[in-house]
Amino acid sequence: MGKRTFDPDTTLLTETGERVPQRVSAVGWARDAVGEGNIYTVATAMAVALRIDDSLVCWPRIAMLCKDIRASDKSVRRASLQLQEQHVIAVLYLWRGEEPSGCVWVMNIDGWLDDVWNDRTALLRRVVAVREHARRLRMHAQPFPEGTELSARRPANQHTGT
Repeated sequence: MGKRTFDPDTTLLTETGERVPQRVSAVGWARDAVGEGNIYTVATAMAVALRIDDSLVCWPRIAMLCKDIRASDKSVRRASLQLQEQHVIAVLYLWRGEEPSGCVWVMNIDGWLDDVWNDRTALLRRVVAVREHARRLRMHAQPFPEGTELSARRPANQHTGT
């Protein structure tokens, strides 16, 4: 089965005509987008998809995803790496000053990140721009935890870096 994409007629546009990816059927998309991996890879993608806001972003801790899918920390971390390798989920990071504060999971629904996938700075700019567009359109874009900043910078020992 090929990767699922969304009907462009149901995709919202910003005032400047740029597409804002939709989270409609994100769980089904996540299930179908996983090309390789085991049940934990699919379950992790679906658990992330259940949590995303309208800007296709969420930031559950690994422990929460483990609880959601009844898997070990190692299984979820391995699934995260597989999902990144398959361009299903991109990972950015929240920082509180100089301290890492957690992962931000971004669903690559409809391939909206494919052209910036290998440029972490451009990836960050794209996510920030879509979040701003979503807020302007009064879509649900959950604010990041107070005192944190979204960054492309990886913590030195981050498991999700590929």
